Amino acid sequence: MARGSRRVHILSLSVLYQNIAIGQLIRLPIQWKQEFWKETYGYSFLVAIKADGQDLNLLVDTGASDLFFISKEWLEESEGLGACEAPVYGCYQCTTDLCDARVTDITFYDDSCASIVPLTGNLTIGEQEVPEVKFGLVQEYSRSMAPHASLGLAPQPEEDEE
Repeated sequence: MARGSRRVHILSLSVLYQNIAIGQLIRLPIQWKQEFWKETYGYSFLVAIKADGQDLNLLVDTGASDLFFISKEWLEESEGLGACEAPVYGCYQCTTDLCDARVTDITFYDDSCASIVPLTGNLTIGEQEVPEVKFGLVQEYSRSMAPHASLGLAPQPEEDEE
């Protein structure tokens, strides 16, 4: 078993995600994995996906409803070249001018926030290809903790539903 990584065999994440796959059950293997960022570390439940063909790991977050990834350009600009090698989440390399669009802020329960650019792309979740999924790309992060990528499983607040 690799240091800091432990596969959880008895758990699978079963998701009926309204804006990802209507009426389809998707089972995802999850991992309990140690993450390091600067001087801190912790453990998280992670799920592997592909976004526009790029391998990413997402924090399984039952306290938020947002789906977002870490921007490679932002992280390497703020932390230096190679910064995307450090987090367990990986980074999303944006290939369109839409990544320079207006940012939206997401506020978490601890009052920290992430500034994201809303994008649409194709995801591979488990073995399922899902086209035209809306997600955010983190452009700034307010916490002293590590920035993260998120698979938000909480229901959307009523004011966010469209």
